[in-house]
Amino acid sequence: MTDISDEVDNNSSKVTVTKDHVKRLIKHLAEVGIPNTETMIAIGGQAYRILEANKDLIHESIEHIPHYSAQNRDNGKDGHWDTEKVHQLLQQI
Repeated sequence: MTDISDEVDNNSSKVTVTKDHVKRLIKHLAEVGIPNTETMIAIGGQAYRILEANKDLIHESIEHIPHYSAQNRDNGKDGHWDTEKVHQLLQQI
């Protein structure tokens, strides 16, 4: 979330993201040569939800993968990112 909003807080639920933030992200991606016809991959559910809520600004699809956090515990290890699971998700995208 802080990557979208420029607000720095390790608790993403305290970060406010607006349509203007998404507009700036899209503009920045264009400035670095990434067209809005590419699939956007959000890392984490909250980033995905804000991008999906502003889908009118994004011309191609939006996908997401899990964020590295303590909430990603499918393999029984606290805070361990399941690289195989994420790799499979990326292959599907």
